[in-house]
Amino acid sequence: MLEKSLGKIAIVGATGNVGRQLVGLFMRRHPNHDAGLRLFASAKSAGTQLQLDGRSFSVQNVDDYDFKDCRLVIDASSAYRLDPTINCRFPGQARGQ
Repeated sequence: MLEKSLGKIAIVGATGNVGRQLVGLFMRRHPNHDAGLRLFASAKSAGTQLQLDGRSFSVQNVDDYDFKDCRLVIDASSAYRLDPTINCRFPGQARGQ
């Protein structure tokens, strides 16, 4: 039941070191939810196949997706971190900062 309630989860920056760790962590905690996992990276890495726990994931171009159908987007990239027009939250950050 929990796996279905997760919906689509997107990880941006999936081909970087932190992104790969997040994908691995997600798969260990939710091993039956791989169909709902979407992986994204820059155009340079788009089309890459990530292999994890015997599964293959195709990485999509982050610029070609609007994320409206995703329940949660985890940004492990540096693409939006310093953009003042993007409302990003980071672990440990107090609300309103």
